[in-house]
Amino acid sequence: MPTPAVWKDQIYLVRDKGEVECLNPADGESVWREKFPKHRAKYYTSPLIAGGILYAAREDGAAFVADVRNGQYQLLGQSDLKESVIGSVVPLGDRILIRSEKHLFCFGGGAEIKNPEIEKGSAAEKDKKATWSFTPDPNLPNVLILGDSISIGYTLQVRELLKGKANVFRPVHPKKDRPLNCNGTIVGLQRAQPMLEAHQWDVVHFNWGLHDLKHVKKAH
Repeated sequence: MPTPAVWKDQIYLVRDKGEVECLNPADGESVWREKFPKHRAKYYTSPLIAGGILYAAREDGAAFVADVRNGQYQLLGQSDLKESVIGSVVPLGDRILIRSEKHLFCFGGGAEIKNPEIEKGSAAEKDKKATWSFTPDPNLPNVLILGDSISIGYTLQVRELLKGKANVFRPVHPKKDRPLNCNGTIVGLQRAQPMLEAHQWDVVHFNWGLHDLKHVKKAH
């Protein structure tokens, strides 16, 4: 289930079937309730609100933009990314990032999502021998990415985008220069502890929620 977003003292929900609802946090009462275009695909990504503009993506790759600034919902536009999307929309300055099954999309300069161009991605991500260890700059803020295989897919690109602005870390194998998969919350917290103690972090980004939704059957 997507995580709610908060903007101007109100809570915004995007439920898995596309219902969009604004709630008053004081009493939990609904301020308004709307719905994205009906479709059998579900919403696993958490919504993002920036400047009163709500961004959300559906599992089948449909991305939506809605204006919620005036206490009501107005759908501004939608686009088809043509790939499965289960990673949440992420802000980066005046741009937003959406990670699909195979690509990282970057949008900027306005609220509408139109004719998206696929970023080629970093050479390090394409290279199976990519270098995950690096020498951090002590003068820059430290960002820690904790998550499953989805977060592994965008870590190097985020590091590249924030080059010269922040040091981007994630857990790596102690003897091999390979990323560690944090899986769900239990494994994630175990692998996060050494990292959390290693630095003073300015931002810690978590992305492992899907593992907590799975049902594991006992072996017979």
